[in-house]
Amino acid sequence: MVSIGLYAQALDEVAKHTAEATGLGEDYSFQAEKYPVAWEFPDLDQQITAFLAMDKPKTPPRETLWVFTLGTWDVWSLASLPSEFGQYMIGQFTEYIFDQVERLYESSLNQSSVAWSDVHGALVNPSIEARKMRTDMFRILVPKLFDPSLTPAWSTERPDLGEAHPKAEQLRTATILANEWNREMFNKLESWVKGPDVDEDVGGRDKLAQEQKDALEKEKEADAKDTANEILGHHAVGDAVRGDSAAKVSRSPETVPRRRKRSAAPKSRRLAEGDSPKRDGFLYNLPEYLIEAIRERQLRHGGQRDGNGRGGRPVGEGYQDVWAPCSAAMSQRLCNMMQEHLFATPFTVAERAIKDIGEIAALQVLNNETVRARWDRSR
Repeated sequence: MVSIGLYAQALDEVAKHTAEATGLGEDYSFQAEKYPVAWEFPDLDQQITAFLAMDKPKTPPRETLWVFTLGTWDVWSLASLPSEFGQYMIGQFTEYIFDQVERLYESSLNQSSVAWSDVHGALVNPSIEARKMRTDMFRILVPKLFDPSLTPAWSTERPDLGEAHPKAEQLRTATILANEWNREMFNKLESWVKGPDVDEDVGGRDKLAQEQKDALEKEKEADAKDTANEILGHHAVGDAVRGDSAAKVSRSPETVPRRRKRSAAPKSRRLAEGDSPKRDGFLYNLPEYLIEAIRERQLRHGGQRDGNGRGGRPVGEGYQDVWAPCSAAMSQRLCNMMQEHLFATPFTVAERAIKDIGEIAALQVLNNETVRARWDRSR
């Protein structure tokens, strides 16, 4: 999960506002039990903290590509809550992700950090002209989220919450949240790439920037508080009286979900050319491969073919089973040999799919199909 702390605060907020709810579908007390806070697993902040505490390698890499594969467990857990609140939390989680991305970016400017890449050190000809042939880049790859309601786990592993919270309703919410996740990640990736390059302090500029940043953080926290209370106030009291009751919702700052404010990054030495690395990113369409495989098998199973040729492609290009995971097959050995299943377990895709997906993503990187490259082509 992206942030254990944010999710825990979200559960507290939901529990507080639905504690006395009596209407059908208004009781969410099951959430903490069925979708508990996984304190035992490190979230994004903890993983990055552990990474940055590592020793710098003796031979730093020339280039680094940072891959952020996130969102599955967040949408899986939030899909049983009110859709509006889930969408609000998606906004909080995705903003938190890019706080952490920026933290890595700032750490990469410090030549003593494990995050630093020696982009110029391996050049045979370290002349100014040779250096100008390469641009210092800090690049990230963010796969789009595959809707977890399309995995076998949705039917085999998801708790049955009864008629008050049917799986059909949760499936619809999961689809909304997955789409919202991908939209937010794309928008925030573009905004992050457009961000200013980090530079050394000049006079009081850093102090002024920090004051502006602090003021913006306070404003965001106030907005987050109002938004969360407004959303949950609506669901706690129902449509008939939500206007009066929503105004009485507690504004306790201890229970309002909000992003953790990141700590200041260490000061860094300037790079050889005097400029910090430029931000850039890849948005990889992971769901496209998986959804195409599912559609192909569905059409073939029904003896149909669409206008794009799906349903009639060579059998070897598709999968014999896109629903049952390989782990549930009668013969594990046969399953592994034939590689006929799209999913290896209820939650994960099989080795063949991983290989194909990796090759497609690698091709996108080799072709430099980044956010900045798209901007350049559109000019």
